[in-house]
Amino acid sequence: ELGKDNQDVTMHVRIQRNKAIWISLTGTFLNVEGARVLITPDSVKIMNKLQGEYIAKPFNYIHKYTGEGVSFGVLQDLLIANVSSDLLRTDQMTVAKATDDVQLVGVKNDLSFQYSLNDKYRPKVIRLTPVGGSQSLEAFYSSFNDVTGYNFPQNQNIKLSASEVQVNAVLNYNKIEFNQEVEMPFTVPTRYKVLN
Repeated sequence: ELGKDNQDVTMHVRIQRNKAIWISLTGTFLNVEGARVLITPDSVKIMNKLQGEYIAKPFNYIHKYTGEGVSFGVLQDLLIANVSSDLLRTDQMTVAKATDDVQLVGVKNDLSFQYSLNDKYRPKVIRLTPVGGSQSLEAFYSSFNDVTGYNFPQNQNIKLSASEVQVNAVLNYNKIEFNQEVEMPFTVPTRYKVLN
């Protein structure tokens, strides 16, 4: 869901740890790739293949929607359901433990974070909110399964709320691989209109 628009899409996500996040979105109705995204620690590139448009911005373009504390590493960890070691390196954190739940709550770089961990110390919920800001980024994880020794949630619900955009993505993974070589093709045709 993007604002009031609701689409079913097939999404391919490829991550080269600490280097790049590549996403391809294909509409399930016509089976046509509609968009391609490439995020690196220093840039964000979005290709709208349906409209023939292209955006290239520095990484801090993401801060418009998430707040300044969200780094490439934090975004990467959110997508692969990891507790971000970037955020845990702070003296402003509280840990609370119950029988089957651990809560990590803190602030780092003006970003408030909350992790709710399951009994295997994997995130069930991640909440990120800029201190004093109106944006929020939340992720809810379920259906954890062992994937080549990695406890990964087959279902994710990622919600982004910012003044200009509301996104609610429900992800149901059907194929997951780790430690594989990945290609991240991203060539923009010269006829594409560059947007500011």
